[in-house]
Amino acid sequence: MLEVSSRRASRRKKSSKRRRIIVATLCAILLLLFPFTNSKIKKYNEENNKLKTEIEKLENEATDLKSKNSKLNQSKTELENKINSLPKSSN
Repeated sequence: MLEVSSRRASRRKKSSKRRRIIVATLCAILLLLFPFTNSKIKKYNEENNKLKTEIEKLENEATDLKSKNSKLNQSKTELENKINSLPKSSN
């Protein structure tokens, strides 16, 4: 019976050593990956900022085009009104 318990104890020690090794390797991997992921995050943030500025430019351009469109529509209606107000010639 004493042998069985010593076997269990040695198995527990081995399994706890394995767990420690696994945890240590996972921690090491995470520590090694941290700079890589940090640089990726910086890269994506820079790209995100570029896209935000591009969106702002496009929104400004869209508002400019809308104002030009409304001015053109207004001048169009003014010209149509002038044409309609001209006396009709009868041939």
